[in-house]
Amino acid sequence: MTEDLQHNYYYSVSTEHRGGVGISPREHGPVFSKTELCLRTLCDHGVDINATLDHSSRHTALHLAVRYKVPPAVPILASYGADVNAESSCGMTPLHMASASLRKDMVSSLIRLGADVNAIIPLTGNTPLHMATTAAAVQPDKGPETSGVGCISELLEGGADPGVANRAGRTPLQEACCFGEEGLVDALLSHGGTADIDRGTEASEGCLFLFLDGCPANVWRAGGLLSKLLCLSSPPRLAARDRLGRPPAALAGPRHAAQRERLLALSQQPRSLRDLCKRSVYLSHGRGRREALRDILPHAIFDFVFDRWDAPGGVSFDDAAASVCQS
Repeated sequence: MTEDLQHNYYYSVSTEHRGGVGISPREHGPVFSKTELCLRTLCDHGVDINATLDHSSRHTALHLAVRYKVPPAVPILASYGADVNAESSCGMTPLHMASASLRKDMVSSLIRLGADVNAIIPLTGNTPLHMATTAAAVQPDKGPETSGVGCISELLEGGADPGVANRAGRTPLQEACCFGEEGLVDALLSHGGTADIDRGTEASEGCLFLFLDGCPANVWRAGGLLSKLLCLSSPPRLAARDRLGRPPAALAGPRHAAQRERLLALSQQPRSLRDLCKRSVYLSHGRGRREALRDILPHAIFDFVFDRWDAPGGVSFDDAAASVCQS
């Protein structure tokens, strides 16, 4: 039965995704109508809806519906008893797969059907939120159906826990910081990931350290995120070295000696009352509560707390960015 579904999905519905001949977007609806009829006919005749492929993947029909990007098949299969939390041979559920492909529509559908939003892949410890965060950081958005921020927001609103660490000891927020993706960091912070801003990995690598240790381009292409992390991180997490005494990659060379010294000095200075208040209000007011404050606070104060990020201590990589662009 699963092989029959694979044949239908691959040669009918997914032809337009593979650039096949004879299937245009306009014809997609009629094609799926035929496939849906075949699907319902197979299900009505009592086939094992949770049967797996014989080869190493061990995908179920629901895995295949996600793999071949057939959103209408998801609720049909579930209505006939498909296990929305079935695991493949590597421990991936359909929601893991949908999250990794950033398909917000299928993520939303699977969550409504009871998928476990905090399911963990045994080998890596990754949750669907980890999968979506990593995928969004490395894949450009290809439209509303594959929006990284949209997919992450869907998972968070569906109950995904942003505080779960994977086998590498990293939460989704820490992964987003490592990639230097401000939009993803903002989405995670606004939906409850604020508790992780000072959380360190087993090697005491906090969000700021991971940002500086990630992609070398982070420090000059994501200056806004650097300023935000500097403002939100508590002084101990501003230290420019991890538990083993290793500096982050961005500060390891002589070119950034000045920034390294400023970070070390900043980690030893007490925060001003103004900065402490800003940090406290920002981290304690998520998405819904933040909008309520907009109607209460004067515009200048709201803007200062949520929209203005001036790097403390004069820490900036603008000079380094200029030298990189000139070289």
